Amino acid sequence: MLDEQWQDMVCADESLRPGTLRFGLRVLARLAGDAERGVELGADPVRGDLAAIKHGSAAAAPSPDDLDRIEHEHRVLRSLDHPGVRPTLGCRRERTGLRTAAVAVLLRFVDGATLDRWETPDLPELCLTMAGVCRALAHVHERGWVHADLRPRHVIVDDRDRPKVIAFGRAVRAGTRFAASPQGHAYAAPERIDGAVATPRADVFGIGATLAAVLLRRPLPPIVPGEDADARLVRHASWDDELAEARVHAPLRRLLLRAMHPDPRRRPAFIEAVGSHLEDLADTLDRRRRLAA
Repeated sequence: MLDEQWQDMVCADESLRPGTLRFGLRVLARLAGDAERGVELGADPVRGDLAAIKHGSAAAAPSPDDLDRIEHEHRVLRSLDHPGVRPTLGCRRERTGLRTAAVAVLLRFVDGATLDRWETPDLPELCLTMAGVCRALAHVHERGWVHADLRPRHVIVDDRDRPKVIAFGRAVRAGTRFAASPQGHAYAAPERIDGAVATPRADVFGIGATLAAVLLRRPLPPIVPGEDADARLVRHASWDDELAEARVHAPLRRLLLRAMHPDPRRRPAFIEAVGSHLEDLADTLDRRRRLAA
């Protein structure tokens, strides 16, 4: 399993009482967060259908944007239709008088582990899984969106080893500008940190950073806000050193470094090309393994 130091741990809450009604569903378990803001597993009281309830309350939200982001995820998912994207089942709102008290998006429950908790398979299977993520994101891009927040915990691998992309609350329209961020993180493309134009190449960066983290069992050091181009190239070279030291397969290492280039123009233009390259690598590695057996 991956090192727990970089995983989001499931939050236990002894006050949760299974059977409590939330947004019309019976709560079975808390998956993350707490009673005011988080994700719970719910079931339809009549049919028994399972759903993930991503919810937030106005009282607990650090800013109104948090509730807007939940509704935004629902709007984005309504425009998507791909087996590699977890769909929305609806959006619900609770009011106190004229004020919004709480918002939730109901999402199809996927029985599986996120990539940061997945029992890492052999390299060919991992490449094929990430190629599946690329296919799902290609559909997102065809519909005019950029996910913009891909990371290991935003991909679930179901019980048939099929990846599902989740967490579309920060998705933006391609061609719009990202909101500049005062703080970087390991999976954020430089253009997202800088407030530059959003293009599908931001998700190409996310694919590279996510796959690198799974291979290393930890994320690479992030891009720092305000760094100049030369400093970012030095950081990019350090990623090559870390991947080489971990003995990442050389052709795969080269692909990851192209995908994570700090200049988006130097990355592959289409995420489908990254997926195809990953499928070719998986085929080559699998054939080598069979010949060596």
